[in-house]
Amino acid sequence: MRITLSLALSQLKKKRTRSSAAIVAIMLSTALLTCVCSFIVSANAMLVGLLGEDYGEYGGAYMVMLLIPTVLLGILIIIMSVVVISNVFRISASERTVQFGTLKCVGATKKQIIETIIYESLLLSLIGIPCGILLGVLFSYVGIGLVNVGFEHFNSLVYMMINEVILTIEFTFSWSIPVVTTIIVLAEVLISAYLPARKAAGISAMDCIRRVGMIDTSKEKEQLGWLVRRYADIETLLAYKNVKRNQRNSRASVLALSISIILFVTLGVLQDIAQRVEDIISPSMRQTVVVDYTSSYKKQINEETGREEILFTRPIDISLTEEITQKLKSYDDTDFLGMGIDLQSYFTRIPEKYLTPQMLEALEFESGQEEYELSVDIIVLDQMNYEAICEKAGAEPGEIVLLNHHRYNDNGDEGNVVPFTDELRSVTVEKGDGSIWEIAIGGTLRQGEIPEDLYGASMNELRLIVPQAPMRGFSWYSSPADKEGYMEYARSVLAEYFPEGETEEYMEAGLDTRVFETDDFSKVMNIAILIGTVLLESFVILLAIIGITNVISTISTNVQMRSREFAVLQSVGMTTEQIRKMLNVESVLCAGKALFYGLPIGLLIVLILNKCVRSMFVMEYCIPWKTIIISIAVVFIVIWSIIRITAHKLLNQNIIETIRTEKI
Repeated sequence: MRITLSLALSQLKKKRTRSSAAIVAIMLSTALLTCVCSFIVSANAMLVGLLGEDYGEYGGAYMVMLLIPTVLLGILIIIMSVVVISNVFRISASERTVQFGTLKCVGATKKQIIETIIYESLLLSLIGIPCGILLGVLFSYVGIGLVNVGFEHFNSLVYMMINEVILTIEFTFSWSIPVVTTIIVLAEVLISAYLPARKAAGISAMDCIRRVGMIDTSKEKEQLGWLVRRYADIETLLAYKNVKRNQRNSRASVLALSISIILFVTLGVLQDIAQRVEDIISPSMRQTVVVDYTSSYKKQINEETGREEILFTRPIDISLTEEITQKLKSYDDTDFLGMGIDLQSYFTRIPEKYLTPQMLEALEFESGQEEYELSVDIIVLDQMNYEAICEKAGAEPGEIVLLNHHRYNDNGDEGNVVPFTDELRSVTVEKGDGSIWEIAIGGTLRQGEIPEDLYGASMNELRLIVPQAPMRGFSWYSSPADKEGYMEYARSVLAEYFPEGETEEYMEAGLDTRVFETDDFSKVMNIAILIGTVLLESFVILLAIIGITNVISTISTNVQMRSREFAVLQSVGMTTEQIRKMLNVESVLCAGKALFYGLPIGLLIVLILNKCVRSMFVMEYCIPWKTIIISIAVVFIVIWSIIRITAHKLLNQNIIETIRTEKI
């Protein structure tokens, strides 16, 4: 056996605590990378099963959606792992400076010193990597099982709304996963071990024996803050000097804690934003059950006009919707609304004199043009609600009502303006094929007069309620006392008029009919937010595991290396309580440093996320104060606990024996 290998093996047996920490770090890094790769391989298999080998028409987009999170997650795991593992070997090299000096005195070369540490890393990898792969496969299998449990409820909801779409992930194992993971982790370990090994090998034999070279001695005098010098007691002074002197050893812990703080603060604001976005995009309906008809459609560029036009395969007209309305209303006398909205087909051109200055400012139109092109919402209501709207607007049944109110996103704040002047009494709306509809406005409703139910997902600039128009879809909203009975009855009514919607695959017959609860629809619409939040939480937890492992390893090893220091302090009269106080102050200073770096960066990310989301949605700034307070408390508790637990045994040691042997 080579002497360097023998020395490495002996060192691992002698320093079992440090070896165990390194093995755990390697194992976790391997497990996390294995887990990420397994999820991606399994998700790819699911998409191939649903969409085909090339993911269909949107293959490039799906590929990017898979690769970008994988690459980013992999890079973060690698960075955190290198920090953890390199810190273990750096502390090991620093601790063994005297041993390296002795070896050099008896003829050991720089190459042999480096070989010793490299062999240590390889021996640790022989244990950590296989265990990590097995653990990663187990994590993947259990994680995919939990995801499928969540998909069961989601699939039951989707089946009611989008037939023939079932999402499930099957655990898929590929031999390329352990191969790729092993190569990456082995490279991490070798790099992490080589850097401190090269530095240790470059220190002269005499400096090693005197225990210098691994410590920054460029500053001959520690500069104490004036507050510390003036008001601090001896324990605080010693703690302050120790933290300043050991910045290199505590750097990895501070980095890991800072990253954890950033992740937790970011997660907190993302959870708040996700909840608010979910509330925004959920239907603002008082009713609890929705009966829905939808036609398929296609978009094309009209050759004559050069504009995009929308073609509905199976449009529905007002006479049919009213017939279905009467049958549905006969089941239960309840709050009822039938509504269809066409928000894609029409546009109009309005002269500037009919637009209010507030509307021009809201739409950021330049003043001075003859006319402005606006998008149009055409809204059709059931007969009873339409007549109620006409009465409120002062219009006769059969006339068209203008909703003279525009709600828009003013950089995250809700803007409300009156878009049109009272002189606007008629408009001309056009379609992409060039057809024209001359509309006379019979009545107008403004903000406060418009029912909240009419504020749908779209808020086009011109909104008109018309007595009739061919619609792509129509929805009937109600709040029956017997939900289950009403939903079953509604399905039977739809089956009378659209039997093919019940038997054909989704939209294959050119239409789709659905009956569902409003709350269930919200869950399906927000499933992307839900899955994204769950994956993000899992991602933060996994990285936090690596970070906490690094903190425990670094702080505990640093405290153990100071056994002789504690013994000397006890020998000159410091009590155990004074040393504990010194360690408490050190924990506060280390935690404060991590918060000093982590919180500002986390808050900066919060502001950036808020700005991005507020450009798309109306919402207040989300500052996760609860998460910030919890993060601060956790940082102090973690560091304080680790230092106290590790130092407890050292403070009860034999002082003379510790000073004499200089062993940890």
